[in-house]
Amino acid sequence: MKKALLLFACLGLSLTVLAQRPFICTTDGAKLVYVTTDAKGNESGRTEMEIIHVTSSGDNYSITQLTSMYIGGTALTEPVETVATVKDGDVFVDFGGGLTVAAEGVGFVLPKHMDVGLQLPKGEVTVEILGIKNKQDITFHEVVAKEDLTVPAGTFECYVVERRYTAKVLGIKTTASTKAWYARGIGVVRTDTFDKKGKLTSSQVLQELILP
Repeated sequence: MKKALLLFACLGLSLTVLAQRPFICTTDGAKLVYVTTDAKGNESGRTEMEIIHVTSSGDNYSITQLTSMYIGGTALTEPVETVATVKDGDVFVDFGGGLTVAAEGVGFVLPKHMDVGLQLPKGEVTVEILGIKNKQDITFHEVVAKEDLTVPAGTFECYVVERRYTAKVLGIKTTASTKAWYARGIGVVRTDTFDKKGKLTSSQVLQELILP
């Protein structure tokens, strides 16, 4: 009886630790492969992100990532090395799946504790990807659902974050929105992008999760 109680206690502790993992991959040597498709489901790109170094202290992490992007099997650029930061369990992340970008303005943070209905920061931000600046005015930013999501890499318990914004890229103004599914210990699992009428324009899903 005592052994059974001890087993249940250890199991409960393990589940608690698992539940508190940040919304990003913190496994040194892990590789995440994302596939991007257009509105018709045709593959339009591929992103590979490898975790090459992780340092941690409690709920604080510094995660060095090496990201490669491909279109039609051809590398878009040389691999890009970036560092993601976790402070007290809160993840400071990018605005899409699989690629960290430079951003200025209102911060985008995935808090350690997420709940449906939680509102995230809104306001102006300038995102720079591959030297191209994208100025966004975020008008809606909220955790809208909690659900299990199945993608080619597996099934994950996710929180869904919806973001609506107007953007200006190369002088062209657009209105769009995204829905991103985030899982603890993994990060983004799927990202859908919609135009101003709510029509799906692209999706990016986690195709493979390779753990050391």
